Amino acid sequence: MKRDNVPHAALCTDTEFLRRVSLDVTGRLPEAGAIRKFVSDADPEKREKLIDSLMETPVRGSGED
Repeated sequence: MKRDNVPHAALCTDTEFLRRVSLDVTGRLPEAGAIRKFVSDADPEKREKLIDSLMETPVRGSGED
């Protein structure tokens, strides 16, 4: 990409990341409390941990509870 002078896309915010990953993995938007908790978390590995946590969800995207 550098040789074509195409700039890198800007990183998304924590809120955008949480919404995108939650929708992709579970098929659902995160609840407001989960958003607040994720955004306030100072752990530099919180995005990786979020993905791991969502992937451990037994039923993803089926709409069944």
